Amino acid sequence: MNWGSYVKWQYIYDNMNRMEIRNVFTRRQACTFTPSNMKENIKQKLSKGYKDADIYSLDVDGGTYAGRGYFYIKPVSGELAGKELIKSWSVRSREQITGYPLKYIKKIIKYCRDNDIDLIAVTSPITPSSVGTLHMENVHNTINNLLVENGIFYYDFNMARQDVLPRTDSDFVDKEGHMNGEFAKEYSEFLGKVIKEHKQGTKDINRYFYSSYQEMYDTDAGLYGVVEK
Repeated sequence: MNWGSYVKWQYIYDNMNRMEIRNVFTRRQACTFTPSNMKENIKQKLSKGYKDADIYSLDVDGGTYAGRGYFYIKPVSGELAGKELIKSWSVRSREQITGYPLKYIKKIIKYCRDNDIDLIAVTSPITPSSVGTLHMENVHNTINNLLVENGIFYYDFNMARQDVLPRTDSDFVDKEGHMNGEFAKEYSEFLGKVIKEHKQGTKDINRYFYSSYQEMYDTDAGLYGVVEK
């Protein structure tokens, strides 16, 4: 997509007014701001593949595009990045859904109703040790309450039982919850299984999910980053 494209400039405008302008020009917190990183970023954006919107040409933080919307990211070794960032987000756990996000959630719900589409809402699992730090039980309640009010079924895969979806921090590449390639495949298969059984009316929700965050925390508080009081 060239710089004369209306769509590109509309995207930049939307980011400046509603999101984060750094997302347009850099990989933001995912990249380190060294001369070599900036050089590679500029090189990529000037490449023919990038200009032709060839997604297969991208190398995103150690991962390559594998087709069907899937970036395969290699596992990382050592301590995961993002610990301080997660701590800074923890104070937001009781925020309500308002403004721009709420407006478009309602638009999506209305569109699905008007077109007889069965809308199923999903939260994908994040890095286990970040779950307690972020007080995801509060986030879950906020999302669930909104969706229940609108008659939407909600699956929170952070609550998936460990015996059906085993996961540790090593299945992710940072504290924010980006999965490595192997776990992404495992989760995708489990997600597909749950949705298929949901549509068939054969799912056993108690077999797949803990009944509450507290029940999950009680199984292994340390794994989920819960600090004992």
